[in-house]
Amino acid sequence: MNDIPRQKLQYIISQFGRVVCDEPKRCEALLRDLCPENRREINLLICDNDNVTVDGGAEGGILGTPRFMAPEVVRGQASPGTRTDLFSLSVLLFYMLMVHHPLEGKRESEIKCFDLPAMNRLYGTEPVFIFDPYDDTNRPVLGCHDNALLYWQIYPQSLRDIFIKAFTDGTGILNMAGCGRVNGGLK
Repeated sequence: MNDIPRQKLQYIISQFGRVVCDEPKRCEALLRDLCPENRREINLLICDNDNVTVDGGAEGGILGTPRFMAPEVVRGQASPGTRTDLFSLSVLLFYMLMVHHPLEGKRESEIKCFDLPAMNRLYGTEPVFIFDPYDDTNRPVLGCHDNALLYWQIYPQSLRDIFIKAFTDGTGILNMAGCGRVNGGLK
């Protein structure tokens, strides 16, 4: 990646102050004027993050998408932050590799109306990892959750163990987030 746009962005911030970062379109226009040949790199540098906050800072207007939020955020017991983002990252990685959500199994298939109370139960108050070795009440259903059943088997046990730890006892990815077990609620 060409580093010129990054250097130009640092120059813009030093000349105009960090306030220019509050207006991504203005910042993007300045960068395009200074280095028009680096359009792709500029697109990577400029991102509109309306609801991003620093841990402990003012809250943004949107908490997130329930399917990718940490259970304690879904329950309203915590605000989004770097700790809960690790749970979201775990969900995203699982979803990318297994082409399926880690909490959508039998319990999800039994829901008749997937409304907000149902989502809150599935992702917040009663989340159960589909491959939880201690709780089989939410296993993937053959014919309904075939991707999870297929892809889970093709990955090495070491990767599966990481996901088991991350979504059940919290000693994997979630332990770094200071979270506990998904089932039975997080700390």
